[in-house]
Amino acid sequence: MSTVDGLSNPIVFNILQDRQGYMWFATLNGLNKYDGYKFTVFRRTPYAFMALMAIHEDRNGNLWVGSGSGLQLVHRGTETSTRYSFRGDVYCIFEDREGALWFSDSTGLYVMDLTTKTIEYSYHHDTDETMSTRSLSSNIVNTMYEEPNGDLWIGTQNGLDYLDRKSDTFSHYVHDPQDPHSIGEGRVSVIHKDRNGNLRVGTEGGGLNLLDRSTGVFTH
Repeated sequence: MSTVDGLSNPIVFNILQDRQGYMWFATLNGLNKYDGYKFTVFRRTPYAFMALMAIHEDRNGNLWVGSGSGLQLVHRGTETSTRYSFRGDVYCIFEDREGALWFSDSTGLYVMDLTTKTIEYSYHHDTDETMSTRSLSSNIVNTMYEEPNGDLWIGTQNGLDYLDRKSDTFSHYVHDPQDPHSIGEGRVSVIHKDRNGNLRVGTEGGGLNLLDRSTGVFTH
């Protein structure tokens, strides 16, 4: 499928199939819905002509998008939206097992209560203490993965962070050019745990990395 078929832009950042079966495409030129026959381009929304980098359907069936205008809730029937964050580009939207919505922009990582639609707390990068257990390795978060116990792996522009939810502290895995067993250079773009429990981390520039949790050593 291309712009010839009705797609609003050939640059697609994210794809989602909702619970009704519709396909949604977050593009450089707005939000597109595909019903299997034709595209509907949401043009009356504030984000219509701005780059959409993230899209997520929550457990209640609400559709959220992240763009250069912030975090927005899409009203599908009217093709309009409500904006919940004015902080700028939203790069990642993630829902945890407890139903909290996490989203990131250039200023940090925020956690929203889906019932009240209010931001409960946030995490940020401390430029004075880059490797602090209280600091993200970067304010820009690209991807997240949740462990069965609720702890979170967070892929940032500067490496991989592990958030222990009980202690509310971070462990950091960043590239060290002097250490061949450190994570590869480049931003972390994808995190996946396979059926054997191995954590595989994809980076832009540093390839695919396999983490040995017991030693903290990466193989490439």
